Amino acid sequence: MAKKPVVFFLGKSGSGKDTQAELLIKKFGFDFISTGQLLRDFRNRSSGFAANSIERYEADGIKRILEMGRFVPTLTVACQWRFAVLEVTKNFENSTGMVFVGSPRKLSEAMILDDFFQHWPEAEHFVIKPIEIGLSDSEATRRLLTRGREDDNENAIKNRLSEFQEFVLPVIDYFKKDGRLLSVDGERSVDDVYQSVVKVLGLS
Repeated sequence: MAKKPVVFFLGKSGSGKDTQAELLIKKFGFDFISTGQLLRDFRNRSSGFAANSIERYEADGIKRILEMGRFVPTLTVACQWRFAVLEVTKNFENSTGMVFVGSPRKLSEAMILDDFFQHWPEAEHFVIKPIEIGLSDSEATRRLLTRGREDDNENAIKNRLSEFQEFVLPVIDYFKKDGRLLSVDGERSVDDVYQSVVKVLGLS
């Protein structure tokens, strides 16, 4: 049985990671695991009256981190995606693959995910496919300022680009060193990028 792809989109904010993930899901039926959405959902769900004090404290911390454009701690991230990943691997027969957006954004996250897919029994049916979507700082800034999301302000964008250099580039190097990294040019149209993504993944 051919192994199912686990796609990691690696790129700056504004590089179109979510869009490319959505296109793959629509075409191939991949399971979508968005760390950013999981964190926002937890923040919103756990800020209410029904949440316990620890959940409200963590939700408030996530809110402040997102507003500053900083990266959420690895432990918090791992706690959010672990159930989604376990659910997919548990039902691997019905899965065509997975698409991650928002993870891994640090070397520690990459190593945790790598360890899981190398050692969890059902995870042997999947293979990691990291894809770098290349984008300049200037184009990333332009795109983010025009999309109008609440946490897209100039200071937050500057922080994200700085933390991309500090944290995400080591992840890219990690996958590049053992020849697993796939790369596409993200400066082009959405459709052109998508065609490149499908090509490097060997999909049809």
